[in-house]
Amino acid sequence: MPIHIRSATPADLPALERLFAALAAAHTAADPARYSPLESTWPEYCRALSAADERHLLWLVAADPTGALRGYLLAEHIPADPLVWSPQHVCIHDLLVDPAARRSGAARALVQSARDWTRQQGAAQLRLFTDDRNDPARAAFSRLGFRRTMVEMTLDL
Repeated sequence: MPIHIRSATPADLPALERLFAALAAAHTAADPARYSPLESTWPEYCRALSAADERHLLWLVAADPTGALRGYLLAEHIPADPLVWSPQHVCIHDLLVDPAARRSGAARALVQSARDWTRQQGAAQLRLFTDDRNDPARAAFSRLGFRRTMVEMTLDL
């Protein structure tokens, strides 16, 4: 199935909401204390799509030949931060491919487009976070060239 990558538009919001809900459900099921309540953040995502240029965000969608959205990527250009020893970089906040479109090349194409955008921003790193227990995602990201560099630790209060 050929996949076309393009910038997201406000018209994509209903399909993006479906994909976001699937991602939120997976995160919440994996670790409710860490991720709950993700569903309440959807309005902020909608505002972010409308204000993408002001916030240095990249919203991409993967569409199949019928135009149906099969995945999305949301990334943000992050300035250098000496407090956390971090050069400027682009962070992928969300990357989701519909299970029916996995192994179609959609994730690879989304990440390649994000790599191109990262270079255009003048940044030399593309980063992402993934759940430490999500072996399939970590393996897929490794195949795309990502390497493990940090482990987040959380103290619930």
